[in-house]
Amino acid sequence: MTGRPPRPIDHGFAGPRRAPRDVPATVRDLVAEYGLAPREINAGNCDEFAWDLAGRIGGNVQESGPGQPAHLWVMHRGRLYDAECPDGVRRVKDLPFFRRCRGDGPMAGTPPGDLTAEGLSRRLRDNRAHDLAGPLDKRQTDRIARCSRRWVLVAVPVTNLWDTAPGGRSFAPPGEPIVVHVGRDGEARILDGQHRYAEANRRGEPRILAYVPEGQVDALGADAAPGAFPAERSSPGPPSPRRGRAR
Repeated sequence: MTGRPPRPIDHGFAGPRRAPRDVPATVRDLVAEYGLAPREINAGNCDEFAWDLAGRIGGNVQESGPGQPAHLWVMHRGRLYDAECPDGVRRVKDLPFFRRCRGDGPMAGTPPGDLTAEGLSRRLRDNRAHDLAGPLDKRQTDRIARCSRRWVLVAVPVTNLWDTAPGGRSFAPPGEPIVVHVGRDGEARILDGQHRYAEANRRGEPRILAYVPEGQVDALGADAAPGAFPAERSSPGPPSPRRGRAR
């Protein structure tokens, strides 16, 4: 993806002429209805999502041009929206899907190894990662993230933590790190990912990926983190146009 990319293919306007007042909230609501993490939607369901989203907010369904990674999104009032981008961006290359394809995205290859508190809070919301009470709102993810000003990605020993969620199932994407913090009492606590930890414990995995405060790496006996996410799957070809109709 070097040089000037081909112009997107425009499939035309779809959906209502009057958009909802809160477009980002509409995008997030649709993501929740799909029951998948935003990245999972963009790894095989972006076509259906784009047409469904256009049916709610209005706008033009667009597709990546020839020679580009296959992807569909919605252009609405000059901004581009997909499952991973509820706030919209101005340029195609700034969509998280294409940033990841270039290798500079927020989840390119592996989860980012260093996050600010704001970055961790946003990641928890975008990936619907919380196991026990998700999806969380900004107030809740901010409360988790402000336990440290900076978080690093490491592999922590599973046996060092409590099994706080026996049973149950995580809805987070495969390989999504947990979040661990050592309190003033010296106890390590899982702030996010209880089910993921329990699953790793039951499978006998020695370590699990985790975001931890940068000053607590040694206290948790953590190692440098290996790769986490599987390779990106390409999206299918364009669907039959469903102009003005949502499923």
